[in-house]
Amino acid sequence: MALLVALAADFGVAAEPPPAPKPAVQTGGQPQPIATVQLKPGEVPKIEFDQPMFEFGRVPSGKDVLHDYWFTNTGTGPLEILAIKPSCGCTTMGEFDRVVQPGRKGRIPIKVATTHASGPIAKTITVQTNVPPPGNLSTLSIRGELWQAVMVSPASLYFGRIVLGQDTNSTHVRTAVITTSHDAVARITNLKSSNPCFKPEVTEVEPGKKYTLVVTAVPPFKIGNNFGDIELSTGVAELPTLKLQASLLVSPELEVMPDRLLVPSAASSSTKRPIMVRNNGLTLMQLSNAVCTHPDVNVELRETQAGRSWQIMVDVPAGYRQSRPGGDTITISTDRPGTGTITVMLVENVPSRPVTDSAAPMAGGGGTAPGAARAADVGRVP
Repeated sequence: MALLVALAADFGVAAEPPPAPKPAVQTGGQPQPIATVQLKPGEVPKIEFDQPMFEFGRVPSGKDVLHDYWFTNTGTGPLEILAIKPSCGCTTMGEFDRVVQPGRKGRIPIKVATTHASGPIAKTITVQTNVPPPGNLSTLSIRGELWQAVMVSPASLYFGRIVLGQDTNSTHVRTAVITTSHDAVARITNLKSSNPCFKPEVTEVEPGKKYTLVVTAVPPFKIGNNFGDIELSTGVAELPTLKLQASLLVSPELEVMPDRLLVPSAASSSTKRPIMVRNNGLTLMQLSNAVCTHPDVNVELRETQAGRSWQIMVDVPAGYRQSRPGGDTITISTDRPGTGTITVMLVENVPSRPVTDSAAPMAGGGGTAPGAARAADVGRVP
């Protein structure tokens, strides 16, 4: 190449620049790293791990597992670590030896962050090198068992779904068992709940070793998800505080989602918005006569489950402007005692205009700049 450049200069011809480096090769949609070490002819690196499988035994959960994987370059050229990919995010690498000369050793330090789970765990780590394929990928493994000084089963208490007005006056009970491991001795105190509708009680079964936690869900409940954290002190140094979550879903007898529709103002094309109605009551019901106060808005009612669920598709024409202050009204008739009519508001969304110097209110004035935005509708259906 140097000779060609010199000849080109002698004849007054511009030499062509050297070829640009090739881009990273795409494998499975991901760019593969490019080696920075240039191997000379005859140089072939090779990697051998002293211990590709590491068993850490039995450790308390919540404690980090640390280990160094040592390897040797048994080849004839410089060995380069191109990439290290663990099987999950809880496994991370420290600063490792990236280039190792022939006959020398290198180190890959790893850390596995354990959670408060218990039982056996297994992780893998893929190491990519500049060794010619198929030896360019090496798999490291780490496995062991986690144990908790204090364990609770189940880890959370789900009370399921109830319908407001049907069984919300009755109590609902869930039970968990608290046990200790090995020589740990527990003394349960400071039992409390973040939500007053979940009442916890603890009974000692085996002194210091086994307890029964009974949580009772008592009304009143709110519609939607009811959550509560049950917390207690264990008296065990490894896990002084134990916490688990209780949850209960409460649905109304008649669900309308949403009860307010927001549509673009004066849009250039038509807009469709769905309304879902669900009957959770004990008695089947019928819907009929779905209409809108705006004469150009089409409302189509479709039953999706006999007596139980419906979809109302609202077709808003292009250029829509609401016909009355506060928005138009969509009404659906029902034969449900005490309900009669379902009402959903249809409101146009007038986009706000940024305040400029010309649009800003005069000094000392108490008015609002022209084009101020209307309140956003939290019940908008995408």
